[in-house]
Amino acid sequence: MSEKSFKRILIVLLVIALAMLGGRIAKSLGDPVETLVDSQTAHNREIALRLGIATSVGPVPRAAATRLAERLAALSQNGLKLTIHPSTEFGGDERMLKLVSRGELSMVLVTSDFLARRIEALRVFDLPFLFSSRDALHRALDGEFGRVLLDKARQLNLEGLAFWDGGCRHLLADRPLSSPEAFADLRVVESDNRVNRAFFARLGVRYVTPDDTSAQAWEQTLSGVESHSDRLASAHLTLSGHTYFGHLLAIGRDVQDLLTARQQEILLEAAREIAWWTRVEQRDREVEIMKRLRGMGMGIEELPAEARERFRAILSPVEHGFEEDIGADVMAKLAEWQMLHENEATRVGEILIGLDAQLSGESARAGLELSRGIRLAIESINDKGGVLGRRMRLVARDNHGLATRGLENLKFFAGLEDLVAVVGGQKSSVVAAEVDLVHDLELPMLLPWSAARHLTENGFKPNQVFRLSLNDRWTAPFLADSALRRGSRIALVLENSSWGVEFEKIVSRHLNARGVRPVVLQWVDNGQERFDTLISRLRETGAEVVILVDTPDESVPILMELRRHLPSVAVVSHWGLLGGDMTAMQRKAIGGMDLRFPQTGFPNEPNHRAGQAMLAAYRRHLGMDENEPVHVMVGFAHAYDLVGMLAEAVRGAGSVDRRMVRDALERLPVYDGVMKRLHPPFDEQRHDALDDQDYRLGRLTPEGVVVPAGSDEE
Repeated sequence: MSEKSFKRILIVLLVIALAMLGGRIAKSLGDPVETLVDSQTAHNREIALRLGIATSVGPVPRAAATRLAERLAALSQNGLKLTIHPSTEFGGDERMLKLVSRGELSMVLVTSDFLARRIEALRVFDLPFLFSSRDALHRALDGEFGRVLLDKARQLNLEGLAFWDGGCRHLLADRPLSSPEAFADLRVVESDNRVNRAFFARLGVRYVTPDDTSAQAWEQTLSGVESHSDRLASAHLTLSGHTYFGHLLAIGRDVQDLLTARQQEILLEAAREIAWWTRVEQRDREVEIMKRLRGMGMGIEELPAEARERFRAILSPVEHGFEEDIGADVMAKLAEWQMLHENEATRVGEILIGLDAQLSGESARAGLELSRGIRLAIESINDKGGVLGRRMRLVARDNHGLATRGLENLKFFAGLEDLVAVVGGQKSSVVAAEVDLVHDLELPMLLPWSAARHLTENGFKPNQVFRLSLNDRWTAPFLADSALRRGSRIALVLENSSWGVEFEKIVSRHLNARGVRPVVLQWVDNGQERFDTLISRLRETGAEVVILVDTPDESVPILMELRRHLPSVAVVSHWGLLGGDMTAMQRKAIGGMDLRFPQTGFPNEPNHRAGQAMLAAYRRHLGMDENEPVHVMVGFAHAYDLVGMLAEAVRGAGSVDRRMVRDALERLPVYDGVMKRLHPPFDEQRHDALDDQDYRLGRLTPEGVVVPAGSDEE
């Protein structure tokens, strides 16, 4: 036997031995696959799935689980076998959820109430009077809004399949509650649900403890009312349907990956089919419950549509106040659905403004502030009669920080009749990819945040892009001069994108003209998590000050590393770091650093009259106390002012024709904005309303508040 043949035989034997050893190791470790896929039937692809059901799941969804098992068996010709188990088998609801998220249990059925403690987006079901009817809610869940919500389950390593109906909550009291005024002197059982408490507090009720028999009102589903009917015969039931009690059916993502593409399709099809069944079955059951309650003498009143609208208007600050918790992306998708499908009659004649921004992920906080600034301006305009006798409305879309999504959004906006302009988002790299398209579509774009020079200086005539924000033509020298006041050994730490590349050219040219060359030029990739090399280079070169230009996801970790390893190094940053959420620990640490960044004004300052008026309106919008401090980003004020300018342009054009509106923006004679008096804001050659004379340095306090850095530093 040749040496070559002998080596081949050894390799084959080694592979076989490793395969056998791997199988034994997997078995000894209790490989979760063994618990999910029956080893006796793996060859013919029969899959055994286990569904855990939370203790609070209602009778209809429990019955639906049995129907799901039957439907899966039928559709898969017994290839998918589902068994149903109560959560008590796994040690309770919490333990069950952990098992499915780790792939050790196949599927789970839990209430939206239970999951909302972990997935804040599901608190959308707790917002009162959000939908005009239960049918409208179901139609929304069957569309993109439902898909956005189901995708939130991925936070727990779950894949949401469907929401099954568990009924709506109604109002029980010693009187009918058909108007907001009826709540004035009620005593209500206090709930541990934050949205619920805000709802009742807005109506002026007084809370009592759950065991206080003086309570006059509380919430219940009809199933809940029936279970307490022995002591509620004299109560009045107002069929308000103001919040939804849903059930999420989800599969562990690790388990889903074990299924074939066809099996995944079958599972999704069956889950959606059963969702429809739960809606019909739940309603039929509720009809029977109401018959029994009426037979006991309980008064039951249907809440009229006009009363629902009154409640919705009074409770809108609750909706706005929880938008940050729930997610601007979720609320934007719901508002879009309602505009297109639920409010078709009321939106006739409305003037639409689009917002294409990152409403989820790293810069979601900035996207939320932009949308709030636009909405607040629209609210003020509509309260004064609108524009050309027509009301304005915001249509916001999440671009996820991706240029491809942004381009899709722009095409959607361009197809909306009476949409006059779109407001661009935070990322300069995304807006840069959109510039050609907005000119092809002849769609005016307003920029309240993104700062790359070429966004407005784009070479197009006529130019569709207008900006009230920083322009890096001036921001880069402004930051460079600020850095030079702190030291001559300057490091550039820049996002590895078109934004960072352009910024590097401008700032390096400015530094070179002053005889300074950066000691470090470090590019940071999107999603980068480790910065050991950066810290080493800064230490080795003796850098005294860092010019940081990046988004929040990278800026905040970099600042934390500098705080830990090089606390004496000063930082001059672009304002991109402010676009995300910081933890209390991060705010305290970063607020204690020698950190400066540009601002175009400080509307929070006590002597800023226009800013204080805007913030008072902001408090009313969110239902805040009149003296409660408000900490908004300057992008909020920019968006607010840009919408005001747009309204003036529409008035000047006397039309919603986009070409005429674009031309009118260039001809605005003067605009008294929150940030400053602009005379004029734009002209044919200049599409930046601000310049370097408007820039000031800001700093962050340990409480996370942006304040002026001090006149001696500017």
